[in-house]
Amino acid sequence: LLSGIDDPEAFAAAARTEGIEVGPDDGFDDVFFKVFLRDIEPHLGQGRPAILHDYPRSMAALARLKPGEPRLAERFEVYCAGLELANAFSELNDPEEQERRLVQEREERRRAGKDTPPLDRAFLEAVGSMPDAAGIALGVDRLVMLLTDAPSIRDVLFFPAGELFGATSGEGATN
Repeated sequence: LLSGIDDPEAFAAAARTEGIEVGPDDGFDDVFFKVFLRDIEPHLGQGRPAILHDYPRSMAALARLKPGEPRLAERFEVYCAGLELANAFSELNDPEEQERRLVQEREERRRAGKDTPPLDRAFLEAVGSMPDAAGIALGVDRLVMLLTDAPSIRDVLFFPAGELFGATSGEGATN
């Protein structure tokens, strides 16, 4: 299935052949995540932690590109028992590159009929003044899930997330 990954249309066709629902507005990232969530992620980190690195540039909006490989970004994720525990990347601090990415994202959103917020010039200015930096976000709730063998993240939340945001039924509700 991943053999056609460099050709988005062939990749989408291969995903359909494998029984993955691909909508007419699904872009490469959408199809990739559907394949990833169904066929890859559940198998990551079985028996020992796994690190996925060198993400496609389109899946790392705020990450610096990998030197010598402009299709890839300096991003990685840590998995254990099929569960993403951490997400890390080197911060993009080139305002021109960041603007190109934001403009491209806005165009993709426009074509898909989605809102296209204006470019945040203050953000772009701040990006240019940032020193080299990187960070990693560890999902403590996911770590607790792993350590307690909880089947759902809802089983380990200190508070019901739906109640926090006022949801009583439907999306976001925890009952």
